[in-house]
Amino acid sequence: MNWFHGLFAAALLPGLLGGPCSAGDIELYLAKDGKLKETLGFKKGAVAFLAPPGPEWIIEPSGAWREIRSESKGQFSSKQLAALAQHLATQDFHALPGMQGCPTKRSDGIGYSHEYVVIAFGPKEARFNTEPGKSPADYLPKPGDPNAATWSRFIALELILDDLLQKSKSTKNDGHP
Repeated sequence: MNWFHGLFAAALLPGLLGGPCSAGDIELYLAKDGKLKETLGFKKGAVAFLAPPGPEWIIEPSGAWREIRSESKGQFSSKQLAALAQHLATQDFHALPGMQGCPTKRSDGIGYSHEYVVIAFGPKEARFNTEPGKSPADYLPKPGDPNAATWSRFIALELILDDLLQKSKSTKNDGHP
């Protein structure tokens, strides 16, 4: 799926599922100069015995991004930054819960192995945890469950970030595609 279709599908997802929309709040995410208002972090990985660190991206307000553990870097265009900010607003990122999915600790405080996706915008962080070998689709709430919209909003943002980063990955340290 090309990035435009990914952006279009994610924009329609909340409407199709009947979820809340805060499209008017783009000013929470995008400054008048077209830059993001905060740094955005996006990471995926696993907490397990000998699990290597997963990929972690930092997207600066200017749109410059880098993957922490590799030489991958890139630059979002002004249209991509505006689209990202619009999706953060449409999915009401600031209202997402801090954690969804499986628990990470037992009642005695000992941690469970799990996989995670974390999206952070400034100080706000939203996390989705899954048991090893499962995907967020395995945590899809039943129809009518009020958590279904929250689940969809997080998944939409994860898909958008994956797609934007993949499409913008053409720049390496040497500046050549």
